[in-house]
Amino acid sequence: MKPCYFHPQTLLEIEAAAKFYDEQSQGLGHSLIELVAKKLEQISQQPQLYQKIHGNIRRCHLQKFPFGIIFREQTEHIEIIALAHAKREPNYWQVRK
Repeated sequence: MKPCYFHPQTLLEIEAAAKFYDEQSQGLGHSLIELVAKKLEQISQQPQLYQKIHGNIRRCHLQKFPFGIIFREQTEHIEIIALAHAKREPNYWQVRK
């Protein structure tokens, strides 16, 4: 199991998405955060299970939410590049590579 390290913007993306969903329905933002945490644990255990989308960068889709966790496996850790919306500016995170 490798630890996850976040690009600084990724944490802001998670926070903004959770806030948006809580405004839609109380508790929905918390559900998003719980799902992200669960997926991060799975990614840290078996990153190779997820589809490569660009070079060594992979995406983990979130069920029930239109987001994917964009990440790459490094020697000692997993680099979380973005929590990217599936429909809005899908490749904006590429400047973070």
